Amino acid sequence: MITVFLLLSILVTGVNAGVFVAVQIAQVPVQRTLGARDFVLVKKSFELRYGPRMRVLVVASLLAPIPIYVTGGSVTTLSLVAIGHALALAVLVVTAIYNLPVNRVAITWDPEQPPTDWEARRARWHLGNAIRTPIALVAFACLALAAVLD
Repeated sequence: MITVFLLLSILVTGVNAGVFVAVQIAQVPVQRTLGARDFVLVKKSFELRYGPRMRVLVVASLLAPIPIYVTGGSVTTLSLVAIGHALALAVLVVTAIYNLPVNRVAITWDPEQPPTDWEARRARWHLGNAIRTPIALVAFACLALAAVLD
C-alpha cells in the first residue's frame, strides 16, 4: 500500500515542482518585459484562472505523504518522505510570505490604473518563486529517491 501513496506523493509534488520550474523559465522572463498595463492584465488573468488550481495542488502535496507514515516503510524511505514533506511545507511557507500577498491583491488591480508599486510587487513575487522552485525540486527528488530505494 505504501507504493500507491508514495506514487501519489511523487506525482503531486512533481507537478507542483514542474509548474514552478515552468513559471521560472518561461513566465518570469516574459513578465519582466511587460509594461504596467500588460503586466496587470497577465497577472490578474493568471491568478483568476490558475490560482485556485495551484492552491489545491500545494495542499495536496502536503496531504499526500501523510498515509505513508501510517503504512510504514524502511527507515530510509520514511526519512526521505519526511524530508520531502518538510520541504513541501517550506514551499507553502515561502508562498505564503512572498507570493500569496501579491496574488490576493493582483486580482483587484485595474489595468488602466496599475498600482504605483506594481514593479516592487512583481519583484517580490518573482523572488518568492525563485526561492520555492529549488525547494520544490528537492522535495520531489526526496520522494522519488524514497520510491527507488524502497
